[in-house]
Amino acid sequence: MRVQESNDQAELRQTLGQILNEASDRLEAVRRDQLRQYSDFFSSLSHRVATAHRVERELDRLLARRFNVLDYLSTDELGLSRIIADLLDPSGTHGQSTLFLERLFTLLSENLDSWGRLALDDSSISVEAEKEIAEQRRIDVFVQVVGRKSVHVMGIENKPYADDQNRQVFDYLHYLRDRFIDHFLLIYLSPQGEGPTGQSIPLQELKDNWTERFRILSYAGVSEALQDDQFRQFRISQFSLVDWLQACRRDCEVDRLRWFLGDIADFCQREFGR
Repeated sequence: MRVQESNDQAELRQTLGQILNEASDRLEAVRRDQLRQYSDFFSSLSHRVATAHRVERELDRLLARRFNVLDYLSTDELGLSRIIADLLDPSGTHGQSTLFLERLFTLLSENLDSWGRLALDDSSISVEAEKEIAEQRRIDVFVQVVGRKSVHVMGIENKPYADDQNRQVFDYLHYLRDRFIDHFLLIYLSPQGEGPTGQSIPLQELKDNWTERFRILSYAGVSEALQDDQFRQFRISQFSLVDWLQACRRDCEVDRLRWFLGDIADFCQREFGR
C-alpha cells in the first residue's frame, strides 16, 4: 500500500513539473514576443519623433511660430501697464485712434451698460500710465473721457505679480469718488480673477460702498476655484484681458499690430492662464 502511495506521489510530482516547465516556456515565449513588439514600437517611435523634429524645425524656419516679441521686452508690472495704456490711448503710436478703447468699452458694456454708451473722440480722451495721485500713490492706467456734461474716468490697477499695499485700493476709490463723484470705474486686473487683500480694502467696504464702481478683471480667464468666492459680484466673467486683445487683433487691419497683439495675448495666456 505504501509502495503504491509513493508511486502516485512521484507521478504527481512529475506531472506538476511538466506543467510548470510548459508554463515557464510559454511565459518565456510571451516575454520574448513582448520584447520584440516593444523594440519594434520604440524603433518606429524614434523614427516618427525624428521626423516630427524635422517638421518643427522647418515650420519654425518658415513661420517663426515660437518667436514672441514680449520675450525681449519688460514684462514686469510697469512694462505691462505701459503696453495697456499705449493701446488704449487714441493718440498712441499704433495709429488706430479709438479702436482699442472702443473694444474695451464694448466688452465692459456687457457688465456695465453705461460704459458702452460713451461717445469717444480723439480730442476728448487722455490716457496716462502711472497716474500720480495723493500721498505718492500711482494708478497704473488712467483713462479720462471728457463729455459735454461730465467727465468719466476708468482706472486700472494692474496686479500681475505683486501684493497690494496697505489701503491701496481704498485710497484709489476714495480719490476717484472725491474728484469724479459717480462717473468712474476702478478695474482690478489680476492673473486669474483674484480680488484685493483685506489690508488693501475690507470686503465689507467694497460691498457697502463700491458695488457699481469696482470690478475685477482677469488676465486670462477666471480660475474655477474662484468662480463663486466672496468677490463674485465684482468679477467680470464675460471676458478677460486676453479676450480684449484678441478682439482688438480681429478688428485691426495692420499686420504689424496684429502680430504684436497676438504676441501679447499669447504671453498673457502662457504666463497667467489656468
